[in-house]
Amino acid sequence: MNTSYDIEPLLESLEQKLDLQIDRHLEGGLSLKLNQKYKIQIEFLEDRIIMSSILGELLPSRYRQQVFEDALRANFKSIVHGTIAYNDRNKFLIIILNYPIIPPVLEEFMSLFDGFVIKTKAWTDALVASNTRLLI
Repeated sequence: MNTSYDIEPLLESLEQKLDLQIDRHLEGGLSLKLNQKYKIQIEFLEDRIIMSSILGELLPSRYRQQVFEDALRANFKSIVHGTIAYNDRNKFLIIILNYPIIPPVLEEFMSLFDGFVIKTKAWTDALVASNTRLLI
């Protein structure tokens, strides 16, 4: 991961928080699996850090319209810990967080990471339970 800023403190904090070893020679970014259920991808770019996660598959149905409405309401309410989006090609609901502050401030990054994980878990679990109304 070649960046103009030092990401070592971020990686060390993630390792400590998640109790795992991170490969420092990965090209492009990290893929973290939490609780064998939630997959978080983190990409370190020159001018930003991008976190993303697939929340679940969302096939055409009446329920899909409700999820779209709930996601729009959630995005309108706050995008601080990620924006909910839909990938039409793969039929996946996803969440993306774009963190443009360079150099990254460790405490701020860890706070955003924690919020992103909480939002990812909530939306993933709500999709499985077919009830996203509780999230808005």
